Parts: sequence; C-alpha cells; structure tokens
Amino acid sequence: DLIVSWNPAAARIFGIAEAEVLGTPLHDLLTDDGVGRPTHDGEPVRIACRRADGSDFPAELSIASYEDAGRSWHTAFIRDITERLATETRAAENESRYRDLIEHLPGVIYRAKVGRWAPILYISPHIRALLGYEPEEWIGIAGIWEEHIHPADLERVLAEDDAETAGP
Repeated sequence: DLIVSWNPAAARIFGIAEAEVLGTPLHDLLTDDGVGRPTHDGEPVRIACRRADGSDFPAELSIASYEDAGRSWHTAFIRDITERLATETRAAENESRYRDLIEHLPGVIYRAKVGRWAPILYISPHIRALLGYEPEEWIGIAGIWEEHIHPADLERVLAEDDAETAGP
C-alpha cells in the first residue's frame, strides 16, 4: 500500500515532508518492534514507527478501508502515543509509591462511599495487625465500620460523623 496523501500532522510526527513520502510503502515507516498487526476494520493496534531522523516511537495505527470507483483505498490513522505511555508509566509509579506508603502506615486507612453504613471500598492491610481481620473481610460490607465501634462510644462517634459530613 503506497502513500498517496500526507497531512501536516503526519509530516510533523515523522519529520518527513509530503513530497518526500508520496509513493512510499506505508510499511517503510514501521519497524519490526510493533506489538500489534494492523487490521482494516478501524480498530487501533499498537505499533512502532520510525522518524526521518531514525528514532523510533510507539504509535497506534487504525486503518479504514473503502471502495471508490472500483478501487480499494485504505486510510491510515497513526497517533504518536509516546506521551500517553510516559504518563501511564508515571501514574503506575505514583500508584505504587502511594500504595506502599498507605500499606505501611501504622494505622488503618480506608476508603468508603459517602454516607452512614456505606460499604468499604479499600482498607489497608494493617487492619490485620490491629483488629485481626483480612482486608477482604471488610471490603464491600456496608456498616462494618460502625459495627466495630465500642457500644459505649457509638452514639458519640456517629454524632461526630454526622456533624463532620454536615459541614460548617
């Protein structure tokens, strides 16, 4: 499949002017390091591409095919995903650091939906040392936090919780 049209975004991404690339096979711009194999149904696949300066970059490729005047045509949409992958990597690293911090604090950290008797969405592993429960025993259970407040403290704690959620 030869390149018959080249837009300014492609020229910027690849560093190749339209006049230099017309008539070139698309596969000349791809490397063998790609993860996916392009299909012609428009679904994006991850590939690796090569710029004019010889540097490679990760990309997503979608190909749409159509017929016009008895000829088959293919439109390739190539998107540089370098920044997205870097952002995903940073997010995963931050999540790992956050989880490491939360899971090693000498207290129980939890996240729940808003409202009394709301189910626990996350609870740190330190609940094992403090209360003898596995985190999985608390996750998804509505009212479990309230059930573990000492009966002598329950009314006061729930009143404080109500005041806190009501705001100033």
